[in-house]
Amino acid sequence: SKRAEVVLFTASASGLQPGLTTVSFIPPAAGVWTRRAQAVHEAFMHGWMAYKRYAWGGDELKPVSKSRSNWLGGVGMQILDVLDTLWLLDEREEFDEA
Repeated sequence: SKRAEVVLFTASASGLQPGLTTVSFIPPAAGVWTRRAQAVHEAFMHGWMAYKRYAWGGDELKPVSKSRSNWLGGVGMQILDVLDTLWLLDEREEFDEA
């Protein structure tokens, strides 16, 4: 198998600088990334749907009690927090509703 190398970067006051570490790895077989991405998408949507069902408008879902908490005054922080993820996952209808 082909090996791939990744150079890690470090943040400094002057911006990103190449790090001293190079990580070498064997990339996974074809299709693995697609399956992993689908699993992440499904897990995210499971959590999002639970939030919509049990905590819509609250700052946070409390999954065990299936309720919400408003630790930030009830501004719907969870909705604000997931907007970028909904967009990146191409969930436009969910994004628009949020």
